[in-house]
Amino acid sequence: MGPEHPLLSTLKTIRRADARVAEIVLGPLTVDDMNQLVCDALRCEPTKAQLLSKFVHQKTGGNPFFAGQFLTSLAEEGMLQFDSDSRTWAWDLDGIRSNASTDSLVDLMIGRVRRLSTNLQSQKKPMGRRSRFRVRPQSRRSARAERKSISTDSGSTALSAR
Repeated sequence: MGPEHPLLSTLKTIRRADARVAEIVLGPLTVDDMNQLVCDALRCEPTKAQLLSKFVHQKTGGNPFFAGQFLTSLAEEGMLQFDSDSRTWAWDLDGIRSNASTDSLVDLMIGRVRRLSTNLQSQKKPMGRRSRFRVRPQSRRSARAERKSISTDSGSTALSAR
């Protein structure tokens, strides 16, 4: 992150307000650490996930956030699939290698936002002629009820709902 990154300016503002900020510096994961992360995420044995873990490590440079997002993206794209019969995750590493072209976290996140946007757009349903809405003027009775003041038992505090 550069000195102009929004997160750094936000942290600076928080510190100026005398709030306690705890920073955890997390460097790149080793290949073994990445294998443990992948095994935990996919609930499998280290030997089964070893080649996938090496590939994820190579793609993400060991960045744990990027690795998590990358694995999520693989699952969303169907390259990691959960087999409900065997209750295990399955993947085709050659297929992942040939289709997983993202080399940066920014590109990965942009792709995910675009897919989300496309999914949301496909869920839009046009409103028909019968779905028109009319706004009616508020009746005097309901307007008076909204302006009614409510007092506490002691009578010293009044709350006006307007």
